[in-house]
Parts: sequence; C-alpha cells; structure tokens
Amino acid sequence: MKKLLALALVLCMLLAVVPVGASAYSVVLSPQHLKVDGVEYQCEKYNIDGSNYFKLRDLAMLLAGTPAEFAVGWEPEYGAVTIAPGLPYEPIGGELEIGADKSASAVPSAQAFWFLDAPAGISAYNIGGNNFLKLRDLGDLLGFSVDFDAETNTALVYSGVDMNRVDPQPGQADAFDAIWDWVQTNANDNLGGDPEYYFFHDFGNGDQGLAELIAADLLVERDLLLRSTYFFSDGAHDVTWIFLERDNGAFYASYDYYTADNDGEEPDFTGDWLLIPGEFDASAPLMFDSVTDNLSGAVSTSTLIGFATQGAADILLWLNKICAAEPDLTNRASIADFGFDPAKLQLSEQ
Repeated sequence: MKKLLALALVLCMLLAVVPVGASAYSVVLSPQHLKVDGVEYQCEKYNIDGSNYFKLRDLAMLLAGTPAEFAVGWEPEYGAVTIAPGLPYEPIGGELEIGADKSASAVPSAQAFWFLDAPAGISAYNIGGNNFLKLRDLGDLLGFSVDFDAETNTALVYSGVDMNRVDPQPGQADAFDAIWDWVQTNANDNLGGDPEYYFFHDFGNGDQGLAELIAADLLVERDLLLRSTYFFSDGAHDVTWIFLERDNGAFYASYDYYTADNDGEEPDFTGDWLLIPGEFDASAPLMFDSVTDNLSGAVSTSTLIGFATQGAADILLWLNKICAAEPDLTNRASIADFGFDPAKLQLSEQ
C-alpha cells in the first residue's frame, strides 16, 4: 500500500493540488443534510463562502464498501494526503463525530492532496486538525454522483451501488441449500435435465393446478425455479414464475397469461417484478416493473395483477407446505427463512 501510493506520488508530481489562497473567508456550521445511497447521516460540515465542506475521513467512512470507496493516507516525506480510489478505508477513530463548533480554527489547508489521476484545483480547508473538501470535487475524482434536494436542503450522494439490492435474511442461504439439495436427491429430471418436483391439484370445480419446483444451475449459480400453472375448466391457463437466486435477498418473479384461444408458445400478457420478501402482502396487488400486453383489452390489467399476486402467494404457500411435510426439510427451511411473513400469504391459501 505504502509503495503503491509513493509511486503514485512520484508519477503525479505535476498534478499537486494547490491549496486555497489566503484571502478573507467566511466559515459557519452548515445546516445542510447529507444522504448517501438514500440513507441520512449526521456528520461535521461547514459552509465556507457559500459552499459546503465535509470531512474527508467522514466521507471515506460513509463510502467504505461501495463502488466509490477510497483509502486515505499520509505521506510525511511529501507533506501530502493520499486518496487511493478502490482501496478499502481503514478508520483511525473520530470519524462521524461532530463535537463543538470549530469554525474559528478554519484555515486553507497547507497540505497537498494526491490522487492517482487527479486534476488540480481542489479546495481544501483544515478545521480542527482535519481536512474538509467539497463533495462535488471528490465526486468528480472518485466517480460517485452528487445531487441536491432543495426542499429538504440535503446533499445526495449516490455511490453506484444497486439500490434494488436486498441483503439475504439470516439463515436464508441454509434454507435455500436445504431445498436445492433435497430436490437434487428426491426429484426426477424434467425435459431440461434439471431435477424437478411437481404435483397436480384438483380444485373440485373443473380447474386444476400444476406446481413445479426445479433445482437448476443458471449462470454457474444455484437457482430454484418455482412455477405454477393454473388450468381453467374452459381450457385457458395462466403461469406464474418465481426465480430464487443463491445469495440474493430479493427474487425475480414473472407472470404469463394465455387466453383460451391461444395455442402458441407466447403468452398474451406477461409482466415481471422484483419480489421483496419483507414487503410482499397478498392483500396488496403487486405493480409490475415491465409489461407486454397483446390482449387488446380482452382482460383488464388490474385483473391480471390480482391473478399474479395471488399466484405468487400460492407458490410460496405451496413451497412452505413442502418444507413442512418432508422430513428432510422440516425445521430446516420455510418461507419465513426467506423473509416472507406467512400471515400475509393466507388470503389465497387453498
């Protein structure tokens, strides 16, 4: 690490950042708020001549582990603060501590600031022994974006992390593997060569249902594919899919609908959405992320959304029943392990 940064200093000698000039300036505590990837944080910040400055190490701490993370170091030989994009930040203590107003101690920083490929012109102040920089200056260098919400007076930082990511529940990986291994051992191969567990259900009114649980390897990762096909007595059928991915806390789901006179492979209606376990409720219709509709108004979208929501709940309840009924799965896997609330699925239970 030290050798890398020292080499960077030698290579970038001509890119030294020039400290702010010693002209008069106005420094006060800043009332501006800060959000990083949608989460608000409290930290020390100052308004200097109309611009907001944030502590360098506070920002390094807040961006640690994101695509915009960076390391902060000190090279006494060069009197330089080093900022290394992509390297993990090592806390030294005192990060995100606010304390008393230190605006009276503010002076233009006498230190140089070194980047591996940095433009000159970074404005920096030393306040209470710490360096404070502008968000947008760092954003331009490190690749994170900065926006501003005037209504709430909030600086908005987006590191590039996937905002739709949902971290796995505790025990979710174990439950996933227990189900996947059980299907591999106890189910037959389907036409695609992946082990599959399935059964038919007769609803007693002429309608029937086919439930399928497939353990597959997609993109070198384990996947559980849950498919439910509902056959209506008039010959029509609809299909609901849920794709469970290993080490993913949210699931991709889709819904296909075929009209009675559709004998082709393509559904008349298809929609997909991100299924987030903690937010799913069978009584609240899901809203599709994307839709392909070739029905020409034959069936309302709101009706199809209701069918899809109920279909997803039915699949999850069915999966829960398998886990409860199979000795090898009992107490090892349930939909609750994936973050779903069983009480919110009872609306559609058969």
